[in-house]
Amino acid sequence: MSTTSYIKARPGGGLAFNIKIPRDVAQHFLSKNGRTQTHITIGLGTRSRTVAVPKARALALQWKAEFARLRDQPQSDPKSRDQIYAASLSNYVTGSPIHTKDPTERLRDLTREALDLQREFDRRGLESYDPIPPDLKARMDAMEDARRILKGHKPNHTDRYEPAVSMLGDRWLKERESLARKQGRTSSLTAHYAPPIHLFSGYVGPKTIRQVTREDVALYVEILQGFDRNWGRGSPSAKLDFWELKARFSLSETPLSERAVRHHLRTLSALWKWADSLGLCDSHNPFQGFVKSFQTKGRPTLAFTPRDLMALFHPSPEHGDLHESMLVALYSGLKANELAALNWTDIMLVDDIPVMLAGLRPEGQRQVPLHSALGWLLDKKHQKVSSDRVWPLFKGKGVTLSRYFAQHKKERGILSPQKGFLSFRKTVGACLEANQVTVEDWRTIMGYKPVSGQGGYKPNPPRLKDTKRLIELITYPDLNLPLYRF
Repeated sequence: MSTTSYIKARPGGGLAFNIKIPRDVAQHFLSKNGRTQTHITIGLGTRSRTVAVPKARALALQWKAEFARLRDQPQSDPKSRDQIYAASLSNYVTGSPIHTKDPTERLRDLTREALDLQREFDRRGLESYDPIPPDLKARMDAMEDARRILKGHKPNHTDRYEPAVSMLGDRWLKERESLARKQGRTSSLTAHYAPPIHLFSGYVGPKTIRQVTREDVALYVEILQGFDRNWGRGSPSAKLDFWELKARFSLSETPLSERAVRHHLRTLSALWKWADSLGLCDSHNPFQGFVKSFQTKGRPTLAFTPRDLMALFHPSPEHGDLHESMLVALYSGLKANELAALNWTDIMLVDDIPVMLAGLRPEGQRQVPLHSALGWLLDKKHQKVSSDRVWPLFKGKGVTLSRYFAQHKKERGILSPQKGFLSFRKTVGACLEANQVTVEDWRTIMGYKPVSGQGGYKPNPPRLKDTKRLIELITYPDLNLPLYRF
C-alpha cells in the first residue's frame, strides 16, 4: 500500500493520517460507546502533501508494529466490557457463591485477587507504557469499585460499563431469537422489533437505558408521529442516522399510523422492563402511559405547506382580527390562546426591541421579539392607550379564535384534521430548523418546557438580542404576502 493511501483530506483543507484497524486486533480499540473502531485518524498539522508523506510513512510503520505486538500477546477476553465488569465485580464483592464471606474478609482476599490480575499483565508482556486492554481495564475498575462497596462507599465506574441503548437492544433481540429457536419456532423478531429499537437508539445516542427520561420520550414521540410511513423502506435509509432520517421523513403528509407508533412504544417499553430485570434501571418506566396518551390525542398536528399558506392568505380573510392574528402566528409561533389573550399593554419596547409578552400566567410569560414583518402591529399599538384586547373578536378565548380559523380553512379547501391553528406553530418551527436554528433554541423561543433530548436543552434562554436575530430568520420565500396595513 502506498504512503499516500494513508493520507486523508479534512473538510478544512488540512491533511490527516488514516489507517484501517485489522479485525483481529479491533477489540483493543473501542469508542466511547463501547463499539470497536474501524480506523485510526491523526491530524498531521499541515496542508502540504510534501510534508505529510514522510509523517504518514513514519506513523504507518509505528502502527503496523503496534498491531503486530497486539497479535503476539495472548488473546483478550472475547466478552464485552460491561459483561466482564459485572462478572468481576460480583466475584470480587461476594467471593464464592457457596461460601460468601463478610466484607472485612473480602477486603483481605482482594489483595490476592490483585496479585492474580498483576500476573495476567505479566503473562501478556504488558509494560507500564502500553495501552491497557479493555478486558483488563474492566477488571481493574471492578476491583476498585469492589473495594469501595465493601467499605460502604458508592462505586465510581458503574455507569461507564452499562451498555448504551443500542447495545442493550441488540442483546435483547439476540436473547429473544435464541429462546424462539430453542422452542422450535421460526422467528422474525429481529425484523419486527429492530426498527423501533434502532430508531430510538439513534435518537438518544450514547445514553444508557438508565439515563432515558420521560422528557426524552415525550420529544421522541412528537417527532415520531410526523415520520413518513415509508421511512424504513429501501437500503438507503439503513445508512442514515436518526437526525438525517428526521430531516428527510418528518412532517409528512402520510405519517405513521397510530398502530405503528404504538408498536414502537410497546417495543421500547418491553426493552425497558427486560433491562429493569437486569438491574440496569432505577426509576419508573419512562415509556409507561405514552400509548394511552397518544390514543387520546390522535394524530399529530402537521405544518402548513406553501400551497396551504397561499390558500389561507389569498384573498385576505373576511375578518380583520382573524387576518391579523394569523399573520402574527405565522411570524411568531404563538398559540391561539396566547394570541386571543394578548392586550395592547403586552406589546412594548425592551432594550429598544419591540416584544410581545406571551403566556397566560405572569410567572410563565416570555418575551417574544416582534418580527420586522409585524411592524404594523407596533404602529397600531401607538394609536391605542387602553389595556383592551388586541383582537376583541375572540373575547380572550383561544377556542373562539380556533373556531373562526377552522371555518376559514374549511372554506379555503384545507380539510385535513391534522391542520389547525397550531399548524402555524409547527410551520415556524420547521422554518427555523431549515435555517439551521438548533432545536433547543427555537423550542425555547416558542415556550416549550426544557427537555433532555439530543444534546439537551440550554438551562438559560438566549439573550433578547439573539432571540430577535433568530426570529428574523422566519422567512417564506415561496409565499408572496403583500405588506399588511391596518
